[in-house]
Amino acid sequence: MKGHAGFRLNALISLVPNATWAMLAQEFLQAKSDPAELQVFTNTILGQGWAKEGYSASTLDPTVRGVGWLLAEGAVPRKIRTHYLDDDTIAGLARRASTVRGRR
Repeated sequence: MKGHAGFRLNALISLVPNATWAMLAQEFLQAKSDPAELQVFTNTILGQGWAKEGYSASTLDPTVRGVGWLLAEGAVPRKIRTHYLDDDTIAGLARRASTVRGRR
């Protein structure tokens, strides 16, 4: 869809203390000699691997706002729909919250 972008984020950008690059590199070094462990690392840390199983973002209709794949710990991805707020609506909510808090 023209004017829209999609992003795939993985653990390499995480700010969680147990996901430092040093720790992730150590996990990779431990997993790389075992194909099954390497697949788990690739799926969970790098966020890859599910497309070949049929769970690809390319199958989502880009005109349906708020639809995506949810991957919970140790589960199979599930298609979900969340509530979608556009930028103008979010800005309006922020202005309203600021106004209400300013009255106190």
